[in-house]
Amino acid sequence: MRLVIAAALALVGCSTPYQQMGFRGGYRDRPMGGGRYLVEVRVNGYTSSGTALEYLHRRATELCGGANYVVEDGTADASYGVVRTGNSAHVYSKPELSALVRCQPPPVPVAAQTPPAPSRKWWHCTTVGPFTPCFESAEQCEFRRAQHPDSKSTPCTTRDGVYCRRERVTTQAGTAELEACYYSYPQCEMTRRYDLEHPTDGVVTLTTCRGLGSLAGIQPDPIQTK
Repeated sequence: MRLVIAAALALVGCSTPYQQMGFRGGYRDRPMGGGRYLVEVRVNGYTSSGTALEYLHRRATELCGGANYVVEDGTADASYGVVRTGNSAHVYSKPELSALVRCQPPPVPVAAQTPPAPSRKWWHCTTVGPFTPCFESAEQCEFRRAQHPDSKSTPCTTRDGVYCRRERVTTQAGTAELEACYYSYPQCEMTRRYDLEHPTDGVVTLTTCRGLGSLAGIQPDPIQTK
């Protein structure tokens, strides 16, 4: 009987492995059409949120046959529990992540790429964590990737339409108005609302999110708010 109890406690104390959703958590996904998948990851209290994010990107890589995908939308949450040992109690969290992933065709080798037409505007986007920010130059995009060497960022890819909001940024060097751009409208709006609720010194949001480039004038779908 004691061996059974000890084995059960050892099982509970193990971290969640990379596996399909089971007793100790794992991943699950379902196709959403158009090369999109909703990927969900839940892990136990012995597994970090960083490992949960790694599982999410690993599953996205498997679904898309490589790292050619973008995260169009994502959420992070956690559930909590309490473990009592004698007269003490320990509160633990169980990270939960979900993301809408869209697979992309393999990138064209650099030597065979056709330069974008000069008359079209191009942005350079990379997925960092649950978001896909976009920049006006490849250098800015690569600089953003270099700022997060430990995260699962994807190679910068070009896009002729993004959703942006205008911000006024003040630093010791002066004041400038910049565009904060994202791959999808929900991402742009979520970060804009977060910035309004958690103001940062030197950054003022001036506009709502709107489409630029090929997305100019397109009415985006409204996002649900709690």
